[in-house]
Amino acid sequence: MKQGTAAGLAQEQAAAAQGPGTEVTILTILMALWTPAFFAMLDDSADRGKNARANGGDNFGGLNDPGGRGRGGGGSGGGGRRGGAKSVKINGEPWRAHKVGECTSGCEIVARDIEAAIGGKIHHVEAKGGAPYLGQVRDHGGQFMNPAGGGNHIGWPWHKVVVKDNRVYDALTGPAGEAFQLYKSRFQEAAGINWTF
Repeated sequence: MKQGTAAGLAQEQAAAAQGPGTEVTILTILMALWTPAFFAMLDDSADRGKNARANGGDNFGGLNDPGGRGRGGGGSGGGGRRGGAKSVKINGEPWRAHKVGECTSGCEIVARDIEAAIGGKIHHVEAKGGAPYLGQVRDHGGQFMNPAGGGNHIGWPWHKVVVKDNRVYDALTGPAGEAFQLYKSRFQEAAGINWTF
């Protein structure tokens, strides 16, 4: 383990929280990483990758390959894009319009993958006035449902989406995306959400 890395720090914090003589699991490491500073680091990393791609590289996983010839490269003039929407995987499956409640978490990873594949900009969506959740989301059948899937999940405290060419893209929209107004209308508490697009 390297000292000073996010994973190393998380492992040390998890071990300290567990006490001596207990085994550190992946779950305890992930729980220790789940902090606002961690998500800020993810956002900074996505911005660095976007800037690298704008300058002709791809910067996926630290790879900075001008011309897009490396992992998933686009060949001549590819600009480093990874195969478009077909390359996006959600829960190990090709990107499609998921049902509300089918994807309970991980929108920041999905948004990063979508942005890397099709471009656009990642936007953070949260409730106004410190409300704890975004509320229910309308499924394709017109029924409002808990987007986090129920069970121990109360709802989404925030959400990450990709915006490109006046359309919104996430796991719920699928590769076709949705127009701004249609997407916003799917949220029961849309007036109480701070839309950043």
